[in-house]
Amino acid sequence: MRGWSQQYVANQIGADYYYLSRWERGTASPSPYYRQKLCELFEKNAYELGFLQEKPVGEGLEGAVESGTLHPTRTEDMLYSFVLPATGEPLGREDMLASLTAQLCLEPAQRMCALYGLPGVGKTTLAAALFTQSRILDHFRDGFLWANVGTQPNPLAVFSRWGRLLGISDAEAARFTSIEAWSQALHLAIGSRRLLIVLDDVWRSEDALVFKIAGAHCAYVVTTRFSTVALQVAGTGAVAVPELPESVSLSLLERLVPSLVACEPQAAHKLIRSVGGLPLALTLVGKYLQVEMHSGQPRRLFTALARLHTAEERLRLSAPQALYERSPSVSHNEPITLQSILAVSDHLLPAEAQETLRALAVFPAKPDTFSEEAALEVSRTSTSTLDILSDMGLIESVGIGRYTLHQVIADYARVHQRSQIPYARLVAYFLQLVTAQETDYERMEVESNNVLAALEAATTLGLHADFIQLTHASMRFWVERGLYALAMTHLEKAREFAEREQETPTLLRILLHLGNVALKQGKYDQASQQLQQGLVLMQGDEDWELTCDMQILLGRTALFQCQYQSADAYLQQGVALARQHGDTQRLGAVLKSLGAGANEQGQYALAETYFKESLDLVRQGQDVVLLIELLTCMGQNASFQGDYAQAEVSWQEALVLARTIGYRHALSILLGNLGATAMELGHYAQAEAYLREALANSRQMENREFACADLGNLGAVFLEQEEYSQAYRSLEEALDLTRQTKNIWLLCGVLNYWGELHLRCPSLDINIAEIAFGEVYELASVGLQDYKAEALFGLGRVALRQGNVSDARRLGQESLAILDVIGNRTRTKVAEWLKTLPAQETEIE
Repeated sequence: MRGWSQQYVANQIGADYYYLSRWERGTASPSPYYRQKLCELFEKNAYELGFLQEKPVGEGLEGAVESGTLHPTRTEDMLYSFVLPATGEPLGREDMLASLTAQLCLEPAQRMCALYGLPGVGKTTLAAALFTQSRILDHFRDGFLWANVGTQPNPLAVFSRWGRLLGISDAEAARFTSIEAWSQALHLAIGSRRLLIVLDDVWRSEDALVFKIAGAHCAYVVTTRFSTVALQVAGTGAVAVPELPESVSLSLLERLVPSLVACEPQAAHKLIRSVGGLPLALTLVGKYLQVEMHSGQPRRLFTALARLHTAEERLRLSAPQALYERSPSVSHNEPITLQSILAVSDHLLPAEAQETLRALAVFPAKPDTFSEEAALEVSRTSTSTLDILSDMGLIESVGIGRYTLHQVIADYARVHQRSQIPYARLVAYFLQLVTAQETDYERMEVESNNVLAALEAATTLGLHADFIQLTHASMRFWVERGLYALAMTHLEKAREFAEREQETPTLLRILLHLGNVALKQGKYDQASQQLQQGLVLMQGDEDWELTCDMQILLGRTALFQCQYQSADAYLQQGVALARQHGDTQRLGAVLKSLGAGANEQGQYALAETYFKESLDLVRQGQDVVLLIELLTCMGQNASFQGDYAQAEVSWQEALVLARTIGYRHALSILLGNLGATAMELGHYAQAEAYLREALANSRQMENREFACADLGNLGAVFLEQEEYSQAYRSLEEALDLTRQTKNIWLLCGVLNYWGELHLRCPSLDINIAEIAFGEVYELASVGLQDYKAEALFGLGRVALRQGNVSDARRLGQESLAILDVIGNRTRTKVAEWLKTLPAQETEIE
């Protein structure tokens, strides 16, 4: 109406015309100082100009400053007030935001809170989000102040801005030339106001204390990278801001690039894990992919994803950012990248700490950990240097004597590595550790991924002998944990190195391990091939221990193929060698295998003899694995003879030992056996619990044979409870899987249950039962006497259902004759069934 331009008004009140534009648009409000200037210029009061919601008692703001204090008009930091309407609650921080709000609004209030965590974890965003909370806005009714502190704080510049916001005139401000003078003036200006003051990106506790100038009704929120600073300035008010969990990270990525999560979920999860749930990293990745996916060309997406697989490229990603999103520690001329925000911390480190950080990057990143001993050996540094890195937030303490590196920090350190020496030290350290402690299963579990990193380093550095030796030392742990694929991968690579170097003794030991792992996987032909190749190479070799081990494994492989004569020949040779050299542990192992073979053939008394001698020898040694396997076999022997109490005693002892050392291979067998026994005793709920745990364990190990046995036994449990539909599903899956294996003994067991199901269920075809039992009978001819008897018993009951009593009696009697000879527990059931048959043949409908 007056015809004034924004520039004219700005000149009249001594402000930049840019502020006039924002005030007119309503995106910001002038400070009390400029409000007074505008009121004077337009000859209007603050209410008439729209700055106050309610009309003040007096006219205008002329009396705003009285006795060095201000009326409690609301004060907002102009650097941040314009972003607040666009700031929502950060994803995954709802609980933290609520907890912080509650602390700050307490009476008496928590006057100092400190948020600490990794660079880019979202501390600043969380602090800004506080001003979106209605409870915060109501409690701190007089507004808020914000200070970007950074590595080189400028308190005078911050105080000058705060002074203008609080209504201190330029004339008054000109008199304040020291921090002390400004502190006093601001303290008086704040007076009894309720303000929330944010000190962002504080690097030293002294810097935070400089800004502590408010009265008793104000509260502070400090953000810092360092736990030590947070604890020093806030004590119990220090709050760690963690990385986002994977589910929340996925939601954040989905918000930025929904089509990526929908079309390439595996790629999305891989990206999330590569940046360890760091919000800044996820935001940079998401914005980069937004641009690359905009054209809709799949080619650009795949190229972008390939780029993001490289750590160096992820570190360089940048995106335009608003003022409040920028770190005060990074130059305004420098783009915000993961590289730039981490470089600030890195450049402030002493030279030794910088080199240590780069050396520690040889360890796998979070969630993996490494010991203090390993860190000192690899970096050749002191504990004081580790403490510096810990205090700087660059390594995290995760328990007594253990640390971890966040994925992004590890990437940064690896990109800046200048030497391969730490990798060589990593190999040497873990080679010595694993060789000395290969049976310390708890330690091996903790260090397992570090061992894999050492193996990878040995390959990269060409340390083939070290690779082979470390693979040998790790083999026992891998096999007992059921990590067969991992073991095979490293064994094949070790074999390649040994063949290249023409190291026959080394190659022989590798072939032995390859045969053992193939046997554990149920790949009997492959196991036999590897072991036979080893025997050929050993011609003329005088290593009796290796020869004995080869014989034992060949014998066990033959047992699984039901080739009992071959098995006995191999195992007897092993017995002779072990007795000749007085090796009690090897003798115990081969006797255990001989007993297992006798068990399968129904020679329970002979098996018991073998087991008894083996147990006396094994208990003299310290081979826990061998003891577990022997107790398992002894329990089976007792179970076959119907002594379930003794069977459970043996299995429970073995189960405790197997759980203690994490011997997953044995766990599956033991849980399956206990489930089958519980079923025999009618304890169906307990049986199902055992078998479901066994099945889960078998599937995790990807052991198809164990899964077949567990499914078969589960089907039998359902069958005993007449839950025919569940029994059918379990047994059908078991039968399909078992036919893919070459385990005759296992196939007989599943087929026997399949026949029982079709025999008992009224709605199923009885002819299928006859076919199943007939197949069991044919398969059992290799020497499986117990299954031969089971098949005859099944065929006898089928004959009875078909009305042929004479055939039923004959088949039942043949079954009982076999069971009486071998002493199998089923003989009582067959004998009782025979008593129920009619005395003379009659037609049965």
